[in-house]
Amino acid sequence: MSQRSQSEKGSVFNFSNTTRQRFAAAIAGVENLEQRRLLTVEVATPAENFVDSIGVNTHFTISSQPGNPYNQQLGIDLVKSLGVRHIRSGDHTTTAHTRLQGLYDTAGVQTLVVPPADAADASPSYIAGRLATNYAEAVEGLNEPANWLHTYNGYTDVYLDANGNMVGDFTAVRQYNNELYAAAKAVAPTKLVLSSAMGNPQMNSYLAGT
Repeated sequence: MSQRSQSEKGSVFNFSNTTRQRFAAAIAGVENLEQRRLLTVEVATPAENFVDSIGVNTHFTISSQPGNPYNQQLGIDLVKSLGVRHIRSGDHTTTAHTRLQGLYDTAGVQTLVVPPADAADASPSYIAGRLATNYAEAVEGLNEPANWLHTYNGYTDVYLDANGNMVGDFTAVRQYNNELYAAAKAVAPTKLVLSSAMGNPQMNSYLAGT
C-alpha cells in the first residue's frame, strides 16, 4: 500500500518496500522479455538460397512417347519457368542427354542422374560416365527396387519367400549400386553418389550400407 502526502509540487505517493520490490521485479521482467525477443529475431535468408534448395523429379528419358510433355518443348519450358536449378532424371537415351545438356547450357539446371528400372538398359560404368558432363551433379542407385524386380550380374532380387513373408533380398541392387559407386568415384571423386530411392520408405533399411 502507499501513503499520499501534500507538498508544494503536488501529490506524492510513498510506496511501501514491498510495493517497490514488486515494481522493480515487473520492470526487470519486461526488460528480460525484450532482450529475449531481440535474441530470437531471425535473420532473413535470400530468396535465391531457397530456390537453390528445390529439386524437381522429371522423366526426360520417356520423351519419345507421343503426347508426353517431355516429348515437346513444353517440358523444357516448364522446368525453366519454375526457376529451379536441380532436377532428377534418367539419362540413358540420346534425347534425354541432349535435353539435359540444353537445360544446363541455357538455364544452369543440374541433374541427379537415375539409372533405368531395368539394370540391363544402362551399366554402372555408363551411368557413372554421366558425371563427366557439366550438367550431372550426382548419380543415384537403381530406381525403386521396391517396385521393380531387378536382375544383375547373375543375381535376382527376392521380395517374398515361399510363404509370402518379406525377405527383402536386394542382392542384385546392392551389386549394381556398389559397382556404380566405385565407377562414379573413379570418374568424379567429389560428386555425390546416392543410394536407391526404394519407392517404399518402409523398406529403406533393406539397402542399409549401399
